[in-house]
Amino acid sequence: MNSKPNNASWLADAHKGARVCVLLLCALGCAAGCQRSLLAPTDSRTPFDAYDSVRGQNTPQQVDDEVGQPKVNLRQRLAPKN
Repeated sequence: MNSKPNNASWLADAHKGARVCVLLLCALGCAAGCQRSLLAPTDSRTPFDAYDSVRGQNTPQQVDDEVGQPKVNLRQRLAPKN
Protein backbone atom coordinates (compact mmCIF):
# COMPACT_ATOMS: atom_id res chain seq x y z
CA MET A 1 0.00 0.00 0.00
CA ASN A 2 1.16 3.45 -0.86
CA SER A 3 0.30 5.96 1.89
CA LYS A 4 1.71 9.02 0.12
CA PRO A 5 -0.93 11.46 -1.19
CA ASN A 6 -1.09 11.92 -4.91
CA ASN A 7 0.11 15.47 -5.59
CA ALA A 8 -1.65 15.67 -8.96
CA SER A 9 -5.07 14.84 -7.49
CA TRP A 10 -4.61 17.35 -4.66
CA LEU A 11 -3.72 20.07 -7.15
CA ALA A 12 -6.70 19.23 -9.34
CA ASP A 13 -9.03 19.43 -6.32
CA ALA A 14 -7.57 22.82 -5.37
CA HIS A 15 -8.17 24.17 -8.88
CA LYS A 16 -11.73 22.87 -8.83
CA GLY A 17 -12.38 24.61 -5.52
CA ALA A 18 -10.89 27.85 -6.82
CA ARG A 19 -13.11 27.72 -9.90
CA VAL A 20 -16.21 27.21 -7.76
CA CYS A 21 -15.24 30.19 -5.57
CA VAL A 22 -14.70 32.42 -8.61
CA LEU A 23 -18.05 31.41 -10.09
CA LEU A 24 -19.83 32.12 -6.80
CA LEU A 25 -18.19 35.53 -6.52
CA CYS A 26 -19.22 36.37 -10.09
CA ALA A 27 -22.80 35.31 -9.38
CA LEU A 28 -22.89 37.44 -6.23
CA GLY A 29 -21.48 40.42 -8.11
CA CYS A 30 -24.10 40.11 -10.82
CA ALA A 31 -26.92 39.76 -8.31
CA ALA A 32 -25.76 42.80 -6.33
CA GLY A 33 -25.62 44.94 -9.47
CA CYS A 34 -29.31 44.40 -10.25
CA GLN A 35 -30.69 46.54 -7.45
CA ARG A 36 -32.35 49.89 -7.93
CA SER A 37 -30.38 53.01 -7.13
CA LEU A 38 -30.48 54.56 -3.69
CA LEU A 39 -31.62 58.01 -4.83
CA ALA A 40 -34.06 58.93 -7.57
CA PRO A 41 -32.77 61.24 -10.31
CA THR A 42 -35.09 64.00 -9.06
CA ASP A 43 -33.85 63.84 -5.45
CA SER A 44 -31.30 66.36 -4.27
CA ARG A 45 -28.00 64.59 -3.67
CA THR A 46 -26.36 67.19 -1.44
CA PRO A 47 -27.46 70.16 0.68
CA PHE A 48 -26.07 72.36 -2.09
CA ASP A 49 -28.53 70.82 -4.58
CA ALA A 50 -31.41 71.58 -2.21
CA TYR A 51 -30.13 75.16 -1.74
CA ASP A 52 -29.91 75.70 -5.51
CA SER A 53 -33.34 74.20 -6.21
CA VAL A 54 -35.03 76.43 -3.61
CA ARG A 55 -33.53 79.48 -5.31
CA GLY A 56 -34.30 78.28 -8.84
CA GLN A 57 -30.62 77.86 -9.80
CA ASN A 58 -30.55 74.08 -10.09
CA THR A 59 -28.78 72.45 -13.01
CA PRO A 60 -29.58 69.01 -14.46
CA GLN A 61 -27.47 66.12 -13.21
CA GLN A 62 -26.98 64.69 -16.70
CA VAL A 63 -26.84 66.21 -20.18
CA ASP A 64 -26.72 64.57 -23.60
CA ASP A 65 -23.44 64.78 -25.51
CA GLU A 66 -23.01 65.25 -29.27
CA VAL A 67 -24.18 61.74 -30.13
CA GLY A 68 -27.09 61.69 -27.68
CA GLN A 69 -25.49 59.64 -24.90
CA PRO A 70 -26.15 60.90 -21.35
CA LYS A 71 -23.12 62.07 -19.41
CA VAL A 72 -22.64 63.68 -16.01
CA ASN A 73 -23.04 67.45 -16.04
CA LEU A 74 -20.04 68.30 -13.87
CA ARG A 75 -18.94 71.42 -15.71
CA GLN A 76 -22.21 73.33 -15.13
CA ARG A 77 -22.80 71.90 -11.66
CA LEU A 78 -19.35 72.93 -10.41
CA ALA A 79 -19.26 76.33 -12.13
CA PRO A 80 -19.51 79.39 -9.86
CA LYS A 81 -23.03 80.71 -9.39
CA ASN A 82 -23.94 84.23 -10.49
